[in-house]
Amino acid sequence: MSWLLVLYLLSVIPAGTEELPTNGCTITARLCRNFPEYQQKQFRDDLGESHVAAGSNDAACLKRAEDFHHWCGNGATEDAQVAATYGTDQLSQVYHPGACHPGWSQWDAFCYKHFWEKKTWFEAEATCRQFGEGSHLASIHSRAENRFIYTLTNGLSAWIGYTDLDQDTHYKWSDNTQDDFSNFAKNCTGREHEPDCKPEERQQQWYDWEGHDAGTFVCKRNALLPVALLRNVSARTLVTRSWGELLPAFAAGNGPRLSQNDTLPTVKVGEITKPPLQQPAASKPVAPEPRFALPKGSWF
Repeated sequence: MSWLLVLYLLSVIPAGTEELPTNGCTITARLCRNFPEYQQKQFRDDLGESHVAAGSNDAACLKRAEDFHHWCGNGATEDAQVAATYGTDQLSQVYHPGACHPGWSQWDAFCYKHFWEKKTWFEAEATCRQFGEGSHLASIHSRAENRFIYTLTNGLSAWIGYTDLDQDTHYKWSDNTQDDFSNFAKNCTGREHEPDCKPEERQQQWYDWEGHDAGTFVCKRNALLPVALLRNVSARTLVTRSWGELLPAFAAGNGPRLSQNDTLPTVKVGEITKPPLQQPAASKPVAPEPRFALPKGSWF
C-alpha cells in the first residue's frame, strides 16, 4: 500500500484582511505585529506595481496576493528594494525582485509556486521537475516554512513532496532533503488547549491521501539569489541601500544564514552563482490504489 501526503489546510481569511483593487496589496494584523501603525494600510511595491503610500520610508509590511513576505519596508521610489526586518536588534532580510522567476514567491533561499491545476501526486511531481533548478514538490523543514506554504495556498489543500512510496512506513521528501520536520494531524479530542491543537495550528496539519487523486500542488526550487541577512540594520536604512551594496555583506558572512540548506551559493555583485541542483528522486513503481480517509469537509 502506497501512502502519499497532502498538506491539509482550511480556507481561512486572516482577521483584518480587506478586499483590494486589482494588483493591490494590504497590511494585515497577522503579519504586522512589529508595526501596528501600518495595519491595513494599502501601498504597492516594485514587483510590477507602484507605490501609493506617501511621505515616509519607515518600515511597513505587506501581504501580496499569491505572494508572501515578512515585515517589509516601503521604499522611497518604485525602484527601491523591498526590505524585511524583525527589529533592529535582530536579523533584517532583503529580497531581491529578481531572485525568483515571475509568478514564484521567495522564502529563505527558495522559490515556491502554488499551481491551481489539479493533478495526481505523480503528475504534480513530474510537473515540478520540469522547471529545473532543483524543483520538486515542496519539502518542508520547519514550522515557519509550513506556515509560509499555508499562506501561499490561501489555506487550501495542496500536494507536497512527503511520501512513503517504499511502503516501509518511513516517509521521504521527493527532493531527497533531510526528513527533519513533520506535521501530521493529531488527535486533539480533549486537548484543544494544547499548543499543537489550537485552531490555527490544526489548519496547517498534514493528512495521508491517495496519490492517484487529483489536487492542487506546490513546487519548490532553488532561488536565483539568496536572502541577504544583516544584523542590527533597520528597515529604514535598508530601503535606501541598493542590492549591490547589500551583497558584499552577505558574501562576507556578516549575517548568519537562515536556511537549513548548507549549499547556499556565494553571490558577488554582477555575478550570480546558482546553487547546485538537487539530485532527482529515483523513480518508483506505481502501487495499486489504497483506500484512504480524510476528515469531513476537506476539499481541493
